[in-house]
Amino acid sequence: MHNDTQQMYNIFFTKKINNSDRQKHRITAGDIMAWLKVL
Repeated sequence: MHNDTQQMYNIFFTKKINNSDRQKHRITAGDIMAWLKVL
Protein backbone atom coordinates (compact mmCIF):
# COMPACT_ATOMS: atom_id res chain seq x y z
CA MET A 1 0.00 0.00 0.00
CA HIS A 2 1.00 3.58 -0.53
CA ASN A 3 1.57 5.55 2.66
CA ASP A 4 -1.49 7.74 2.02
CA THR A 5 -3.69 4.68 1.58
CA GLN A 6 -2.29 3.08 4.72
CA GLN A 7 -2.92 6.27 6.67
CA MET A 8 -6.53 6.49 5.50
CA TYR A 9 -6.96 2.78 6.28
CA ASN A 10 -5.73 3.39 9.82
CA ILE A 11 -7.95 6.46 10.26
CA PHE A 12 -10.97 4.61 8.88
CA PHE A 13 -10.67 1.64 11.21
CA THR A 14 -9.67 3.72 14.23
CA LYS A 15 -12.80 5.77 13.63
CA LYS A 16 -14.94 2.63 13.24
CA ILE A 17 -13.64 1.14 16.48
CA ASN A 18 -14.23 4.40 18.38
CA ASN A 19 -17.73 4.91 17.00
CA SER A 20 -19.09 1.36 17.08
CA ASP A 21 -18.03 -0.01 20.45
CA ARG A 22 -21.58 -1.23 21.07
CA GLN A 23 -21.61 -3.04 17.74
CA LYS A 24 -18.45 -4.98 18.66
CA HIS A 25 -16.51 -3.40 15.78
CA ARG A 26 -18.83 -4.91 13.18
CA ILE A 27 -18.19 -3.50 9.71
CA THR A 28 -21.20 -3.36 7.40
CA ALA A 29 -21.42 -3.46 3.62
CA GLY A 30 -22.17 0.28 3.72
CA ASP A 31 -18.91 0.90 5.55
CA ILE A 32 -17.00 -1.13 2.98
CA MET A 33 -18.63 0.80 0.13
CA ALA A 34 -17.75 4.10 1.80
CA TRP A 35 -14.16 2.89 2.25
CA LEU A 36 -13.93 1.88 -1.42
CA LYS A 37 -15.09 5.36 -2.43
CA VAL A 38 -12.22 6.81 -0.38
CA LEU A 39 -9.79 4.76 -2.48
